[in-house]
Amino acid sequence: MGPARQAAGINSGQGEKGGGSVTTHPGVFLTELRLTRLNGRWRRLTSDLIYTTYQTPEPETLVIPGGPPLHGFIYDGASVPRIPLAWLLCGDTGEYGAAVHDFVVREGWPWGLSARVFREALYAAPYPEPKWRVEIMYAAVVARGILPYKAMPGVLDPR
Repeated sequence: MGPARQAAGINSGQGEKGGGSVTTHPGVFLTELRLTRLNGRWRRLTSDLIYTTYQTPEPETLVIPGGPPLHGFIYDGASVPRIPLAWLLCGDTGEYGAAVHDFVVREGWPWGLSARVFREALYAAPYPEPKWRVEIMYAAVVARGILPYKAMPGVLDPR
């Protein structure tokens, strides 16, 4: 846990009060997304993905580990339901944002903060998604947060 998150009490949920973004400053990707697609929807990072978010009280740089085979972070991409209209509008998009979102969820960040970081990362990607798509994807993640959720080992990283 970074000092900014520790000081803000984000792990305890205190960072969630107020509900809105901490800042409107865009996030910044410091490296390119390099991945290998595994069977089905799973992806494995082959090199570190480094991203700075401004959704925390102080900017926080995340290092999402990549590496040689069997050692990179594994995530499930943007989990768009295979409903025809949803898939047509948002399917197979948002790779950068999905990697960041799945990482912060696995690390135990509060769902609302994770959703805002996802949205920020979609806009910050080298080839950003159009605003209408970002907002649909963000709304879907927020709506998913209404249901009970607890990150569990093996869910987002099946090692």
